[in-house]
Amino acid sequence: MEEPLYHMDRYHPELIVTRPKSRKNVRPSPSKNPIVVDGNNVAYSGDNASMYNIKLARISFIEKGFDPIIVISSALFHAIDDKDELKRFYNMGWVKVADDQESDDVEIIEQGMRYQCRIVSNDRYSEYREIYAGRFDFYKLVRFAFAEGRFILEEF
Repeated sequence: MEEPLYHMDRYHPELIVTRPKSRKNVRPSPSKNPIVVDGNNVAYSGDNASMYNIKLARISFIEKGFDPIIVISSALFHAIDDKDELKRFYNMGWVKVADDQESDDVEIIEQGMRYQCRIVSNDRYSEYREIYAGRFDFYKLVRFAFAEGRFILEEF
């Protein structure tokens, strides 16, 4: 018997994806250079939540040899401009949805700790610095921008 993959089935029954009980993670461990991406922060770089921004960021990371771990909140499913494409990314395992019981910021930091990698976000996570002091190096935060149709990362 298979069980629902994420808690998302309560809020988005159309997104139900199943897995065998023996598999613990939807997303396999990154095979390349992992990098955690604040998907909400990327999507909202502009006036509205844009799936184009997420796609452009993902492509940019892959071209640079990174394996992006894009973390989003479940609320983004309601706000994004292309729900079908976000659903496809979710079903492909290209985005990870943070648990509704905790902030997507917490999930982003914990993924950064898990894979010991950088986090791409324009958020400075100031409210979490004391909580995660000594466990996560906040110098691993990388800012980004969109300019002339390109996704640009700060040097690191």
